[in-house]
Amino acid sequence: MLQKWKKNNSKQARNKVNYELKRCKYNYERNLATKIKDDSKVFWKYVRQNTKTDVTVGSLEDEYGKCVQEDGERARILNKQLCSVFTVEDVNNIPNFEDRPYLTILEEINIREDDVKKHIQTLNPKKAVGPDGIHPRVVKECIDPISVLLRRIFIKTLNEGELPIEWKDANVTALYKSGKRSKPENYRPISDTSICCWLLERIIREAIV
Repeated sequence: MLQKWKKNNSKQARNKVNYELKRCKYNYERNLATKIKDDSKVFWKYVRQNTKTDVTVGSLEDEYGKCVQEDGERARILNKQLCSVFTVEDVNNIPNFEDRPYLTILEEINIREDDVKKHIQTLNPKKAVGPDGIHPRVVKECIDPISVLLRRIFIKTLNEGELPIEWKDANVTALYKSGKRSKPENYRPISDTSICCWLLERIIREAIV
């Protein structure tokens, strides 16, 4: 009987919150519409934000100037372009830098569960999923149990000095910069890595800084 009462109250609370959100949104949009003559920029800014769509890679020109629409060919063209601008460092000619004095030595990184939780809370739930298939929204919604497990993995990773294989992979996506969209040179690569590895990087960076 108590559980049924709690369930009904919880449902009523959700309905009330949803009603208030819809009412506030309606009033806000109505206020924008009534003030469109005096402040049209705010109105159209709101319209653009709510009608904005992500533009994917369309047809691309190959090396002969022919427009290609097939997925496989477009991937080949972008891969060729991105590889052509990739910088290969000369490991046999590394410059020597002067030694700089330091006051403290970072002998070890102490990872606490609170540190993991703090960085999980900063995750963007709309961030792209990495090759391991772990969605940032799942990590954020399950912050309590996941933070315990991630802390153990992070400590084991640092102690053994080796990253999990899945964290070394990345999904490379072409992002449009500017200019003609059919030109492959007008795209730059971005790497979507594992969310878990991203969290570990932030913790290490914070400890070093």
